[in-house]
Amino acid sequence: KLLENTTGVPRLRSYGQEGNFNYMVMDLLGSSLEELRISCGGKLSLKSVLAIGIQLLKRIESIHEEGIIHRDIKPDNFLIKPETNMVYMIDFGLARRYLNKKEQHITLNQGRKLTGTARYASVNVHLGLTPSRRDDLESIAYVMLYLLNGKLPWQAIKCSDKEKRYEQIGKEKLNSVPWTHFETSPGEFILFLKYCRGLDFDEDPDYNYLRNLLGNLYKHHGFQADNLYDWS
Repeated sequence: KLLENTTGVPRLRSYGQEGNFNYMVMDLLGSSLEELRISCGGKLSLKSVLAIGIQLLKRIESIHEEGIIHRDIKPDNFLIKPETNMVYMIDFGLARRYLNKKEQHITLNQGRKLTGTARYASVNVHLGLTPSRRDDLESIAYVMLYLLNGKLPWQAIKCSDKEKRYEQIGKEKLNSVPWTHFETSPGEFILFLKYCRGLDFDEDPDYNYLRNLLGNLYKHHGFQADNLYDWS
């Protein structure tokens, strides 16, 4: 309800109870970014990833402006509206307010269990710190790198114990320099990632700086602003 006037969030049409069931009716959208990645051969072109990244930044900035963080950024939680190629953000099951009723920022706590999806979780979330805006943005960096490369380096980590696997993934993110992890990816993605990791817990992110990183790379390659994607 808080986000019903936010661009790129599906409209909530109705909700309530019917017998033993809770129901919610919202806009029907198309495929997720994960489904589209698979249908496009396992990875997406640089042009598509940059255009998606710019849309993701607009979505998350709008949601943050409402005092809310998503906390589970992953390709499955972004759907495309086929008629317009607009990216919509879904699944607010883990979303929380980062501003209280008095517009004060939540406080930083330690020793928390991992929130969200380990593959795209920020280093600070792995370290057990309270999620904030910076962590949504770091997850967007991982989503872009995943779509571009078809995988992330820590997907190779296998361990039957879930907690240990999460710990190993966190160590892999923390202990390896991003340049070596993503040496074939454009440097702008690494700058994006390093900026997000350098933000303080309650710092206002510079969304324009991040958008410009992606937009300038888009222009540098001479890509046309034609709203055409790999699946178009």
